[in-house]
Amino acid sequence: MNDTPTNGENLRGDGRLISSFRYACAGIVYVARSQRNFRIHLVIAMAIMPLGLWLRLTWGEWAIIGLTIALVLMAEMFNTVAETAIDMATNHFH
Repeated sequence: MNDTPTNGENLRGDGRLISSFRYACAGIVYVARSQRNFRIHLVIAMAIMPLGLWLRLTWGEWAIIGLTIALVLMAEMFNTVAETAIDMATNHFH
């Protein structure tokens, strides 16, 4: 039997896509609640927004700022994943 979803079932019918987004959001919330440095990066990112408006950044400059903010936040999340995996694999909390 063919298990390939048709007619948008993968978007609505079985809920797998919605569940994926729900898990992703839960992970971001976990990192924001548990990691001080992530919160610091978020505050700095929010402070950059009004500063960029005041400086009248161009669309290209905003794109670079946005990508940089995203990369820093993703790096912090990858760091959290690595720390959590190591803590789970060893007896020593680090």
